[in-house]
Amino acid sequence: MRQRALIAMALSCEPRLLIADESTTALDVTVQAQILALLAELRAETGMGLLLVTHDLGVAASSVDDLLVMRAGRAVERGPVDAVLSAQREPYTRALLAAVPRVEQARVDRAPAPASAPAASRSEAGTAAEQAPATATSDVADVADVAGPGPADPAPAAATAAGRRASGAAETELLLEVDGLRREFGKRRAPTVAVDDVSLTLRAGETLGVVGESCSGKTTLGRMIVRLLEPSGGSLRYRGREIGRLRERELSPFRSELQMVFQDPVASLNPRRSIGESIVDPLRAAGKLTGPEIVARVRELLERVGLDPDWYHRYPHEFSGGQRQRVGIARALAPEPRLIVCDEPVSALDVTTQAQIVRLLGDLQRELGLALIFIAHDLAVVRQVSDRVAVMRGGRIVEEGETDAVYDAPRHPYTRSLLAAVPLLTGAERPAEAVSTERVEAVV
Repeated sequence: MRQRALIAMALSCEPRLLIADESTTALDVTVQAQILALLAELRAETGMGLLLVTHDLGVAASSVDDLLVMRAGRAVERGPVDAVLSAQREPYTRALLAAVPRVEQARVDRAPAPASAPAASRSEAGTAAEQAPATATSDVADVADVAGPGPADPAPAAATAAGRRASGAAETELLLEVDGLRREFGKRRAPTVAVDDVSLTLRAGETLGVVGESCSGKTTLGRMIVRLLEPSGGSLRYRGREIGRLRERELSPFRSELQMVFQDPVASLNPRRSIGESIVDPLRAAGKLTGPEIVARVRELLERVGLDPDWYHRYPHEFSGGQRQRVGIARALAPEPRLIVCDEPVSALDVTTQAQIVRLLGDLQRELGLALIFIAHDLAVVRQVSDRVAVMRGGRIVEEGETDAVYDAPRHPYTRSLLAAVPLLTGAERPAEAVSTERVEAVV
């Protein structure tokens, strides 16, 4: 909603040239489509020029005429968008495209991250002035490695959640049972219902994706599950114990097992404290380790998420967005949780850093047996990481099932509308209204 207000402010002056810097990054797919359609309409009516800066190649493919690919401050490839996307000349452009998750592709089990992935993440430019992603300074080979299998390099073996269940891997402990969960805000006589009668389950080692538009209740649901918010009604059982109504003292034994990775890695880290001190907090709260043991544990966690342990005393402004998100993951891992709610963990990241974070989460899940709830508006990412998916609208779950089944044959009209709004990586599929007499350039 804040992003839409800023877009309205920029358009109010009736500009001749609009520079849109990641203007749709934080928006869900349907609102994103509305904004892009609005920009196309304004271009057609006013002749306004548009310079679209984005890391979303799907958005660029559906919205622009010319494409400029940048790396480390330099232009590495430029041309008509269809030509660049269909016949890339530069290895870096090919690596970017290989890193893009595709909503039309079935979920695959990615292989463990290669040895080059941590090195690539450590090379991320993290100064306050630049905030560049990992790919700005890493070798193209590293970029391709962390990208994972793409359309030009499909994974040799795909395994659906159903296949893993058949092998017995997913038939493990039932961790979470949510029944009729509800959350209201505001006055009792006229409350705003954010989550309404939501029921779901989650097993150990399983990933549940939660998708939906902004204000659909996804984040509120996640915060209730880790008890950052108290439910207004319904039942919330963790390992068979009702925790929805427990007081803080009674919740203490469960705090270490239920953790959250927050959407905004900047706002979730105290700028006046080093990243090491931020990661230390849950360990101190648990009170099980001595001072030296806590420091050793934090250094171990930094290395595990692909960061240099010697960066313990650095501050958040010295890191890039991808690195800060890794710090948030390290903090969530510190108390050795069994369930982590990931709230839009990759929404603000470029495609290669996004691929690194997704692969990191997958590797950690396999190593530690974690259960994940992956909240996102990027339906392509959710398909790649989730065993099952729940689609939320207006605080309710309107469709739920195994991920590939829901994506390939959605039953609910709302699910179909979400999938139809996802931009695809081909200019030929752009809507007719996106074409105008003015040239539009994208910088990715």
